[in-house]
Amino acid sequence: MLKEHRLKLLHALNECNIHLKRLAFAREMIRPLIALKPETYEKIEEDNISYIDQLIYRFTKLQDTMGDSLFPSILKSLEEDPEQMSMLDILNRLEKLNILTSAEEWIRLRNLRNEFTHEYEDNMEENSKLVNSLFNEVNTIYTMFVKIKHYILKNIFPYIPAEELNNFDFKTPEIN
Repeated sequence: MLKEHRLKLLHALNECNIHLKRLAFAREMIRPLIALKPETYEKIEEDNISYIDQLIYRFTKLQDTMGDSLFPSILKSLEEDPEQMSMLDILNRLEKLNILTSAEEWIRLRNLRNEFTHEYEDNMEENSKLVNSLFNEVNTIYTMFVKIKHYILKNIFPYIPAEELNNFDFKTPEIN
């Protein structure tokens, strides 16, 4: 039987895959709108607004799951104690282990994610700028996740019995 922290790692990885799959779908659906201009943003149809909302939601959920579940589970699987570490310490440790390319890049993405917690209903210029930025940064978080997933598959999963992995789908969706 798997140790609890490795099971949490598998669940976090699986959840990230789900968010990434839905993020990729939403991104493709709004691709024709990019590079979004303020005057265009004001006239977006409701179905496209829902795809933008899904893009924002899934980006937020993906980053939350990675930061709150995936990163600590990786460190626990490596027999480290993330409970005694700040988020910055966790990011720096993952960077030092060459699991995360850049702690600064993660923080930059986190700041973008936080921008979406503020409503700018009447500010079409700010909204269009944020959506364009998020559209472009999907590639960044995707690349980051693929690197982390590769590390996990190569360095942590070889020690997990194959039958314990059968309930999980680890196929990473494509991002264009």
